[in-house]
Amino acid sequence: MSPESKLIFLTGVGRSGTTLLQSMMHAHPDMCFGTETHFFKKVIIHTQLRGCKIKGLDLLKLIRDNKIQERTALDLSGIRSEEILDLESLRRMFIGILEAACPGSPVIGDKDTEYVRYVPHLKFHFPDAYLIQIVRDPRDVLTSRKKAGWSKNTLTAFHAAEYQFYMERLPDWGKKSFGERYISLRYEDLISDPEQELRKLCDKLGIDFQGSMLHYHEQNADLVAGDEREWKENVFKPVISGNSGKWKDSLSSRELGMVEIGYEDQMQEWGYEVDGNGRLNYLDRLLREAYRFALMRKTQRESI
Repeated sequence: MSPESKLIFLTGVGRSGTTLLQSMMHAHPDMCFGTETHFFKKVIIHTQLRGCKIKGLDLLKLIRDNKIQERTALDLSGIRSEEILDLESLRRMFIGILEAACPGSPVIGDKDTEYVRYVPHLKFHFPDAYLIQIVRDPRDVLTSRKKAGWSKNTLTAFHAAEYQFYMERLPDWGKKSFGERYISLRYEDLISDPEQELRKLCDKLGIDFQGSMLHYHEQNADLVAGDEREWKENVFKPVISGNSGKWKDSLSSRELGMVEIGYEDQMQEWGYEVDGNGRLNYLDRLLREAYRFALMRKTQRESI
């Protein structure tokens, strides 16, 4: 990547509005995102946690097994099955994938909700990058996850545990790792006044706001993979300013309790008023905490 380029990683707990924000940024003439590559988490992290080198044959298998080639213009012809690649080689390959999707763009980015788990890893490999996090009311996150194809059959206890675990850690990780290059914003603020929020974001990135960002839905067809369109249909529409608070007509007192109880202080820190009508029995609390413990152990195993 050229010295003038800026690299952006965009993340947030799944169903927090990451695709909407990605689409808005991509509509800026000086910013470019491709479809989610999954290369960092599936290849670079995989290799780093298993010895920091990978055989060409194993790399080719990883790329194909994770369908990375289908999402990118990655040329596999230069990868010899017998060669050994180190992390620096993989890092250059990753940047090459991003640049190939964004030829000539001064600002390039990659969006992945699972970057919430790998903030220290991103800092290790790309210390001068920007990390942008979008935050959404956890109750609306759950409401949305109950409908999305990839998440609707997962237990509420897991959704609540995942949100709480990563949201308790991500802001601290982001601030400690990226300093002023860590930027957070709320989904609710973005949809209620998109121009103001995007102007503030552009200012922090050191670029000029462009009105094209408000017309993102006219030019983002290349950002969403075919298997994701079912639950990302709103990014092909103008901003839905009232797309918040849907949890009030969707969540049961049990689901509300799973999200709110024990997380009241953090919700208020982000400006989300606690409803207080949720109920959480002992077994549900135990299940949620079991998932949180499992996420903690997984994070520890993947730490660098």
